[in-house]
Amino acid sequence: MLEIKDLRASYGKLEVLKGITLKIQQGEIFSIIGPNGAGKSTLLKAITGLMPHIEGKINFAGIDITGLQPHQIADIGIAHVQERHRVFGSMTVKENLLMGAYIKTKRRYIEENLEYVFALFPRLKERLNQQAGTLSGGEQQMLTIGQALMMMPRLILMDEPSLGLAPLLINSIYESLRELNSKGMTILLVEQNVKKALQISQRAALIENGAIAFEGSSEELRCNEEITKIYLGLC
Repeated sequence: MLEIKDLRASYGKLEVLKGITLKIQQGEIFSIIGPNGAGKSTLLKAITGLMPHIEGKINFAGIDITGLQPHQIADIGIAHVQERHRVFGSMTVKENLLMGAYIKTKRRYIEENLEYVFALFPRLKERLNQQAGTLSGGEQQMLTIGQALMMMPRLILMDEPSLGLAPLLINSIYESLRELNSKGMTILLVEQNVKKALQISQRAALIENGAIAFEGSSEELRCNEEITKIYLGLC
């Protein structure tokens, strides 16, 4: 579904991604793990057109999306759930969800998609007319995922969904991701909660200093000696 070839990305003169090559298969959860500053979030931004300076190739479902604008990439089926629960705080939950359906071709499915989101996150329906800025961190994360689902994506990029959440809420969010995946959603997951990421994904890659240090099945990463020296207690 997604093929990345020799992807390089820079902030000014600072090269952050140094030749990333990856293939994400349709219907899988693929985790990207690694330390702070390794380039994980930059990789997602490069895929969705938020990085101004990139080299290499990005293909989605056979379409070359390298250099396309973010709205064009969203229109062909890629949703990006950024870190830190980015919602429109002064708008209601419903208004936030409707913002996710801004793509013209998706607007006729609004009611159907709202019901889909509410089935996944019943708490959002309970808070439909509440200002998004007054929601808890976990509820805001549910809302950002809901916004993405309103776009009817074929691929969701998730950036640090567990960041700042209590363990029970993390489990709830991850169960929702499992359910989405069981219905055929392809998910590219960036996560510092390595144990959780490798539990949910089928395959994974470790990024260090802007390059792929290891790639394989999630089980292989969990039981790799070098990796467990850094991320203790995984195997």
